[in-house]
Amino acid sequence: MVYQHTIFFVHLNLLVGFLTGVVLAEEAEETKLTITDSEAKSWYKDETDPNQCKPSNAYDGNYDTFYSVKDQDAENNYLKLYLGMVYEITRVEITNRLDGCCAQRIVDTVVEAQVEIGETIRATDDCGTITEYDSENTKDQVAQTYELNCQGALANVIRISDLSQDYWGLGHGISEVKIYGRENILLFPLDSYRIRKVDGPASGFFLTCTSDKRNNNSYYVHTQPFNMDDGGELWVISNKMFKNQRCYNIMATTGVNEGRMLVVHSDPQPKDTEMFRALVHKANHRLDDECWTIEEVPDAQGGYSSYRLTKTMSRRAGKHLISDLERDDTTFLVDVSSVRTDVLWQILPKSYVDYG
Repeated sequence: MVYQHTIFFVHLNLLVGFLTGVVLAEEAEETKLTITDSEAKSWYKDETDPNQCKPSNAYDGNYDTFYSVKDQDAENNYLKLYLGMVYEITRVEITNRLDGCCAQRIVDTVVEAQVEIGETIRATDDCGTITEYDSENTKDQVAQTYELNCQGALANVIRISDLSQDYWGLGHGISEVKIYGRENILLFPLDSYRIRKVDGPASGFFLTCTSDKRNNNSYYVHTQPFNMDDGGELWVISNKMFKNQRCYNIMATTGVNEGRMLVVHSDPQPKDTEMFRALVHKANHRLDDECWTIEEVPDAQGGYSSYRLTKTMSRRAGKHLISDLERDDTTFLVDVSSVRTDVLWQILPKSYVDYG
Protein backbone atom coordinates (compact mmCIF):
# COMPACT_ATOMS: atom_id res chain seq x y z
CA MET A 1 0.00 0.00 0.00
CA VAL A 2 1.68 3.22 -1.19
CA TYR A 3 0.55 6.70 -0.21
CA GLN A 4 0.92 9.89 -2.22
CA HIS A 5 2.64 12.77 -0.55
CA THR A 6 4.43 16.03 -1.13
CA ILE A 7 8.19 15.95 -0.99
CA PHE A 8 10.46 18.90 -0.37
CA PHE A 9 13.88 18.06 -1.69
CA VAL A 10 16.46 19.64 0.47
CA HIS A 11 19.38 17.20 0.23
CA LEU A 12 22.67 17.65 2.09
CA ASN A 13 25.66 15.33 1.44
CA LEU A 14 28.26 14.01 3.85
CA LEU A 15 31.80 13.09 2.83
CA VAL A 16 33.77 10.44 4.65
CA GLY A 17 37.39 11.46 4.16
CA PHE A 18 38.70 14.75 2.85
CA LEU A 19 37.67 15.60 -0.71
CA THR A 20 37.66 18.94 -2.44
CA GLY A 21 35.18 18.40 -5.22
CA VAL A 22 32.33 16.38 -6.61
CA VAL A 23 32.77 12.62 -6.69
CA LEU A 24 30.65 10.42 -8.91
CA ALA A 25 30.51 6.77 -7.88
CA GLU A 26 28.64 3.73 -9.11
CA GLU A 27 25.13 3.60 -7.72
CA ALA A 28 24.96 1.20 -4.81
CA GLU A 29 22.26 -1.39 -4.29
CA GLU A 30 19.36 -0.59 -2.01
CA THR A 31 19.76 -2.29 1.37
CA LYS A 32 18.00 -2.34 4.71
CA LEU A 33 19.91 0.14 6.88
CA THR A 34 20.92 -0.45 10.47
CA ILE A 35 19.34 1.78 13.09
CA THR A 36 22.12 2.51 15.58
CA ASP A 37 20.20 4.49 18.20
CA SER A 38 16.91 6.21 18.90
CA GLU A 39 15.42 9.13 20.79
CA ALA A 40 11.89 10.13 21.73
CA LYS A 41 10.46 13.04 23.61
CA SER A 42 8.56 10.54 25.72
CA TRP A 43 7.09 7.05 25.81
CA TYR A 44 4.47 5.22 27.80
CA LYS A 45 5.94 3.93 31.06
CA ASP A 46 3.89 1.31 32.84
CA GLU A 47 4.40 1.20 36.61
CA THR A 48 5.39 -2.44 36.47
CA ASP A 49 7.50 -2.13 33.31
CA PRO A 50 8.89 1.33 32.47
CA ASN A 51 10.41 -0.02 29.24
CA GLN A 52 7.21 -1.58 27.96
CA CYS A 53 6.81 0.95 25.12
CA LYS A 54 10.38 2.25 24.85
CA PRO A 55 11.67 3.74 21.53
CA SER A 56 13.88 0.78 20.65
CA ASN A 57 10.77 -1.42 20.43
CA ALA A 58 10.20 0.23 17.03
CA TYR A 59 13.21 -1.55 15.54
CA ASP A 60 13.85 -4.62 17.69
CA GLY A 61 12.59 -7.05 15.05
CA ASN A 62 9.75 -8.20 17.31
CA TYR A 63 6.30 -7.42 15.92
CA ASP A 64 4.69 -8.21 19.28
CA THR A 65 6.24 -5.12 20.88
CA PHE A 66 5.64 -1.49 19.94
CA TYR A 67 6.61 2.07 20.76
CA SER A 68 3.86 4.32 22.14
CA VAL A 69 3.39 7.49 24.16
CA LYS A 70 0.97 8.47 26.90
CA ASP A 71 -1.65 11.14 26.22
CA GLN A 72 -0.35 13.84 28.56
CA ASP A 73 3.05 13.61 26.85
CA ALA A 74 1.72 13.76 23.30
CA GLU A 75 2.29 17.43 22.50
CA ASN A 76 5.18 17.87 20.05
CA ASN A 77 6.19 14.26 20.53
CA TYR A 78 8.56 12.58 18.08
CA LEU A 79 10.55 9.41 17.51
CA LYS A 80 14.01 9.84 15.97
CA LEU A 81 15.94 6.90 14.53
CA TYR A 82 19.69 7.36 14.02
CA LEU A 83 21.63 5.69 11.20
CA GLY A 84 25.19 6.54 12.21
CA MET A 85 26.11 8.12 8.86
CA VAL A 86 24.43 9.85 5.95
CA TYR A 87 22.71 7.59 3.41
CA GLU A 88 20.54 8.16 0.37
CA ILE A 89 17.17 7.12 1.78
CA THR A 90 14.88 5.37 -0.69
CA ARG A 91 11.91 4.33 1.46
CA VAL A 92 10.67 3.80 5.00
CA GLU A 93 8.31 1.02 6.07
CA ILE A 94 6.21 1.49 9.21
CA THR A 95 4.23 -1.36 10.71
CA ASN A 96 1.33 -0.40 12.96
CA ARG A 97 0.80 -2.09 16.33
CA LEU A 98 -0.73 -5.49 15.71
CA ASP A 99 -2.80 -6.18 18.84
CA GLY A 100 -5.95 -4.90 17.14
CA CYS A 101 -6.11 -1.71 19.17
CA CYS A 102 -6.10 1.83 17.87
CA ALA A 103 -5.11 1.00 14.28
CA GLN A 104 -6.76 4.17 12.98
CA ARG A 105 -4.29 6.30 14.89
CA ILE A 106 -1.54 5.50 12.38
CA VAL A 107 -3.28 8.06 10.13
CA ASP A 108 -1.40 11.40 9.92
CA THR A 109 1.94 9.84 10.81
CA VAL A 110 4.64 12.03 9.23
CA VAL A 111 8.08 10.75 8.22
CA GLU A 112 11.00 13.13 7.63
CA ALA A 113 14.58 12.41 6.55
CA GLN A 114 17.11 14.75 8.15
CA VAL A 115 20.81 15.51 8.22
CA GLU A 116 21.66 16.28 11.82
CA ILE A 117 25.12 17.41 12.92
CA GLY A 118 25.44 17.76 16.67
CA GLU A 119 22.31 19.60 17.72
CA THR A 120 21.88 21.31 14.35
CA ILE A 121 19.51 20.07 11.64
CA ARG A 122 21.19 20.94 8.34
CA ALA A 123 18.58 19.56 5.94
CA THR A 124 15.09 18.05 6.00
CA ASP A 125 13.09 16.07 3.42
CA ASP A 126 9.43 15.22 3.86
CA CYS A 127 9.15 11.53 2.96
CA GLY A 128 5.40 11.66 3.32
CA THR A 129 2.33 11.19 5.48
CA ILE A 130 0.18 8.10 6.03
CA THR A 131 -3.27 9.29 4.99
CA GLU A 132 -5.40 6.12 5.38
CA TYR A 133 -5.31 2.70 7.02
CA ASP A 134 -6.69 -0.82 6.60
CA SER A 135 -9.60 -1.01 9.04
CA GLU A 136 -10.51 -4.63 8.30
CA ASN A 137 -7.18 -6.35 8.99
CA THR A 138 -5.86 -4.67 12.11
CA LYS A 139 -3.84 -7.71 13.23
CA ASP A 140 -2.37 -8.54 9.83
CA GLN A 141 1.30 -7.56 9.50
CA VAL A 142 1.22 -7.06 5.74
CA ALA A 143 -2.00 -5.05 5.80
CA GLN A 144 -0.71 -2.83 8.60
CA THR A 145 2.65 -2.07 6.97
CA TYR A 146 2.82 1.31 5.23
CA GLU A 147 5.55 2.37 2.81
CA LEU A 148 6.68 5.96 2.32
CA ASN A 149 8.93 6.93 -0.59
CA CYS A 150 11.82 9.22 0.34
CA GLN A 151 13.12 9.34 -3.27
CA GLY A 152 16.81 9.53 -2.42
CA ALA A 153 16.71 12.04 0.42
CA LEU A 154 20.09 12.28 2.13
CA ALA A 155 19.83 11.71 5.85
CA ASN A 156 21.40 10.27 8.96
CA VAL A 157 18.19 10.59 11.00
CA ILE A 158 14.61 9.52 10.33
CA ARG A 159 12.12 11.55 12.35
CA ILE A 160 8.57 10.24 12.88
CA SER A 161 5.85 12.46 14.31
CA ASP A 162 2.12 13.00 13.94
CA LEU A 163 0.01 15.79 12.51
CA SER A 164 -2.76 14.95 14.98
CA GLN A 165 -1.05 14.97 18.34
CA ASP A 166 -4.08 13.54 20.11
CA TYR A 167 -3.62 10.29 18.14
CA TRP A 168 -0.22 9.78 19.70
CA GLY A 169 -1.63 10.54 23.12
CA LEU A 170 -4.55 8.10 22.83
CA GLY A 171 -2.38 5.05 22.31
CA HIS A 172 -0.89 5.26 18.82
CA GLY A 173 1.82 2.61 18.51
CA ILE A 174 4.54 1.65 16.04
CA SER A 175 5.50 -2.00 15.98
CA GLU A 176 8.44 -1.87 13.55
CA VAL A 177 10.24 0.62 11.33
CA LYS A 178 12.49 -0.48 8.46
CA ILE A 179 14.64 2.04 6.61
CA TYR A 180 16.03 1.31 3.16
CA GLY A 181 18.68 3.23 1.27
CA ARG A 182 22.03 3.39 -0.48
CA GLU A 183 25.43 4.88 0.13
CA ASN A 184 25.92 8.43 -1.17
CA ILE A 185 26.46 8.91 -4.90
CA LEU A 186 27.31 12.59 -5.34
CA LEU A 187 29.48 13.76 -2.47
CA PHE A 188 30.56 17.11 -1.12
CA PRO A 189 32.15 17.64 2.28
CA LEU A 190 29.61 18.67 4.87
CA ASP A 191 32.14 21.08 6.29
CA SER A 192 32.34 24.63 4.94
CA TYR A 193 34.08 25.80 1.75
CA ARG A 194 35.70 28.94 0.45
CA ILE A 195 34.72 29.83 -3.14
CA ARG A 196 37.41 31.76 -4.99
CA LYS A 197 37.32 33.41 -8.43
CA VAL A 198 40.15 32.18 -10.66
CA ASP A 199 39.76 34.30 -13.82
CA GLY A 200 38.63 37.74 -14.86
CA PRO A 201 38.97 41.05 -12.98
CA ALA A 202 38.20 39.51 -9.57
CA SER A 203 40.66 36.63 -9.89
CA GLY A 204 41.91 35.56 -6.46
CA PHE A 205 39.01 37.16 -4.60
CA PHE A 206 36.60 35.12 -2.47
CA LEU A 207 32.82 34.93 -2.67
CA THR A 208 31.63 36.83 0.39
CA CYS A 209 28.23 37.27 1.99
CA THR A 210 28.24 40.90 3.13
CA SER A 211 26.18 43.30 5.23
CA ASP A 212 25.21 45.32 2.12
CA LYS A 213 21.41 45.07 2.42
CA ARG A 214 19.08 45.11 -0.56
CA ASN A 215 15.96 44.89 1.63
CA ASN A 216 14.86 43.23 4.84
CA ASN A 217 15.00 39.80 3.23
CA SER A 218 18.11 39.85 1.05
CA TYR A 219 21.71 41.06 0.96
CA TYR A 220 24.16 41.54 -1.90
CA VAL A 221 27.08 39.19 -2.50
CA HIS A 222 30.58 40.43 -3.39
CA THR A 223 34.05 39.05 -3.96
CA GLN A 224 36.73 40.31 -1.58
CA PRO A 225 40.26 39.45 -0.49
CA PHE A 226 40.62 36.80 2.18
CA ASN A 227 39.55 37.59 5.74
CA MET A 228 37.60 40.81 5.33
CA ASP A 229 35.67 42.22 8.29
CA ASP A 230 32.29 40.82 7.23
CA GLY A 231 33.54 37.29 7.85
CA GLY A 232 31.04 35.75 5.44
CA GLU A 233 33.49 33.71 3.39
CA LEU A 234 32.41 30.19 4.31
CA TRP A 235 29.68 28.33 2.44
CA VAL A 236 27.93 24.97 2.79
CA ILE A 237 27.21 23.28 -0.54
CA SER A 238 24.18 21.00 -0.35
CA ASN A 239 23.16 18.46 -2.95
CA LYS A 240 19.40 18.40 -3.57
CA MET A 241 16.71 17.25 -5.96
CA PHE A 242 13.99 19.63 -7.09
CA LYS A 243 11.43 19.05 -9.84
CA ASN A 244 13.34 15.90 -10.83
CA GLN A 245 16.59 17.80 -11.32
CA ARG A 246 19.73 17.37 -9.24
CA CYS A 247 21.25 20.67 -8.22
CA TYR A 248 22.96 22.39 -5.31
CA ASN A 249 22.14 24.91 -2.60
CA ILE A 250 24.94 27.30 -1.68
CA MET A 251 24.37 28.62 1.83
CA ALA A 252 26.36 31.15 3.84
CA THR A 253 27.54 29.55 7.06
CA THR A 254 29.39 32.44 8.72
CA GLY A 255 29.07 36.18 9.08
CA VAL A 256 26.04 38.42 9.34
CA ASN A 257 24.00 36.35 6.87
CA GLU A 258 24.65 32.86 8.17
CA GLY A 259 21.93 30.50 6.92
CA ARG A 260 20.94 32.52 3.85
CA MET A 261 20.94 30.96 0.36
CA LEU A 262 22.64 32.22 -2.80
CA VAL A 263 20.00 33.45 -5.28
CA VAL A 264 19.74 35.96 -8.15
CA HIS A 265 18.10 39.38 -8.39
CA SER A 266 15.07 39.57 -10.67
CA ASP A 267 16.11 42.81 -12.42
CA PRO A 268 19.19 43.47 -14.60
CA GLN A 269 22.00 45.30 -12.82
CA PRO A 270 22.83 47.83 -14.27
CA LYS A 271 19.53 48.33 -16.07
CA ASP A 272 21.02 48.34 -19.60
CA THR A 273 22.87 45.02 -19.30
CA GLU A 274 21.96 41.35 -19.28
CA MET A 275 23.70 40.81 -15.94
CA PHE A 276 21.78 40.21 -12.71
CA ARG A 277 23.09 40.73 -9.19
CA ALA A 278 23.65 37.77 -6.89
CA LEU A 279 22.05 37.91 -3.45
CA VAL A 280 21.61 35.81 -0.37
CA HIS A 281 18.06 35.27 0.82
CA LYS A 282 16.44 33.48 3.72
CA ALA A 283 16.45 29.72 3.21
CA ASN A 284 13.45 27.97 1.62
CA HIS A 285 11.88 31.23 0.47
CA ARG A 286 11.74 29.94 -3.12
CA LEU A 287 13.17 26.43 -3.44
CA ASP A 288 13.49 26.64 -7.23
CA ASP A 289 15.45 29.89 -6.96
CA GLU A 290 18.10 28.24 -4.77
CA CYS A 291 19.16 25.61 -7.35
CA TRP A 292 22.64 25.83 -8.89
CA THR A 293 24.48 23.49 -11.25
CA ILE A 294 28.16 22.96 -10.46
CA GLU A 295 30.15 21.83 -13.51
CA GLU A 296 33.75 20.74 -13.02
CA VAL A 297 36.42 22.14 -15.36
CA PRO A 298 39.75 20.30 -14.82
CA ASP A 299 42.46 22.73 -13.83
CA ALA A 300 46.04 22.46 -12.61
CA GLN A 301 45.99 25.55 -10.41
CA GLY A 302 47.20 24.39 -7.04
CA GLY A 303 45.86 20.91 -7.72
CA TYR A 304 42.24 22.07 -7.41
CA SER A 305 39.63 21.85 -10.13
CA SER A 306 37.69 24.86 -11.27
CA TYR A 307 33.92 25.01 -11.60
CA ARG A 308 31.20 26.85 -13.45
CA LEU A 309 28.33 27.76 -11.14
CA THR A 310 25.17 28.08 -13.20
CA LYS A 311 21.62 28.93 -12.22
CA THR A 312 19.68 25.69 -12.77
CA MET A 313 16.07 26.84 -13.00
CA SER A 314 13.61 29.60 -12.21
CA ARG A 315 14.83 33.17 -12.59
CA ARG A 316 17.93 33.56 -14.80
CA ALA A 317 18.30 29.85 -15.48
CA GLY A 318 21.39 29.04 -17.57
CA LYS A 319 23.37 32.11 -16.52
CA HIS A 320 26.83 31.66 -14.96
CA LEU A 321 28.01 33.22 -11.73
CA ILE A 322 30.64 35.91 -12.46
CA SER A 323 32.41 38.75 -10.66
CA ASP A 324 33.65 41.65 -12.73
CA LEU A 325 32.41 45.15 -11.81
CA GLU A 326 34.80 46.84 -9.41
CA ARG A 327 33.06 48.58 -6.55
CA ASP A 328 36.24 49.76 -4.80
CA ASP A 329 39.80 48.57 -4.26
CA THR A 330 38.76 45.55 -2.24
CA THR A 331 35.34 44.61 -3.61
CA PHE A 332 33.91 43.33 -6.88
CA LEU A 333 30.20 42.86 -7.50
CA VAL A 334 28.88 39.35 -8.17
CA ASP A 335 26.39 38.78 -10.99
CA VAL A 336 25.14 36.10 -13.35
CA SER A 337 25.66 36.33 -17.10
CA SER A 338 25.22 34.19 -20.20
CA VAL A 339 27.80 36.05 -22.36
CA ARG A 340 30.84 36.41 -20.12
CA THR A 341 33.64 33.87 -20.48
CA ASP A 342 35.39 34.55 -17.14
CA VAL A 343 33.11 32.20 -15.21
CA LEU A 344 35.49 29.92 -13.29
CA TRP A 345 35.61 29.44 -9.52
CA GLN A 346 37.57 27.18 -7.21
CA ILE A 347 35.80 25.40 -4.36
CA LEU A 348 38.36 25.10 -1.59
CA PRO A 349 38.30 23.58 1.90
CA LYS A 350 37.98 26.23 4.59
CA SER A 351 41.44 25.29 5.87
CA TYR A 352 43.06 26.31 2.56
CA VAL A 353 45.74 28.91 3.36
CA ASP A 354 47.75 29.42 0.14
CA TYR A 355 46.06 32.64 -0.90
CA GLY A 356 48.77 33.71 -3.29
